[in-house]
Amino acid sequence: MTLFVSEHQADHNETAECRIVSPASRADIRPRTTPARLFRIVGTNVRLGRERMGLTQEDLAAVAEIDLSYLSRMERGKANPSVEVLGKLAKALGTTPAALLTEAVGR
Repeated sequence: MTLFVSEHQADHNETAECRIVSPASRADIRPRTTPARLFRIVGTNVRLGRERMGLTQEDLAAVAEIDLSYLSRMERGKANPSVEVLGKLAKALGTTPAALLTEAVGR
């Protein structure tokens, strides 16, 4: 058995809500998003945001100050964008880095 306490609760000295998890149920708490899937989510969100704004890849790369081929690989889910690049893209697209990492419902 394993005891889990949220980091938020532990960091803020709050009364912790604990739960005991058996090894058999651990699969329920493992992240379900693989890095490859996350790359595809980011790429799709960047491409959709770029297209909504009527920008070409060249335009967005220039505004975000990133390499065109890097942007192209990201949009195809083949590149691992850094936090800095996510911030640049989010700013250029008028959104937040968190929105770029979030899969849209129904997709």
